[in-house]
Amino acid sequence: MNDMQLLRPDVTTDNTDNQAPMRRHQILGPPTLLLIGPDGRERRGERIIGELSADEFLARLTQAKQRN
Repeated sequence: MNDMQLLRPDVTTDNTDNQAPMRRHQILGPPTLLLIGPDGRERRGERIIGELSADEFLARLTQAKQRN
């Protein structure tokens, strides 16, 4: 993950500041992980909702990187 940037907004508090970006990205709630490419577009097929095993998580990252 050395070539990736992690952004981790805390949207656990239910308020208007947190609801706006969740609506914009069509997120129902945490935990949701968006993978966004260098072009600024989400790799929607690799969106992660809920928990994954470490192996499943790494597989999703690999898929997203191959699509760049």
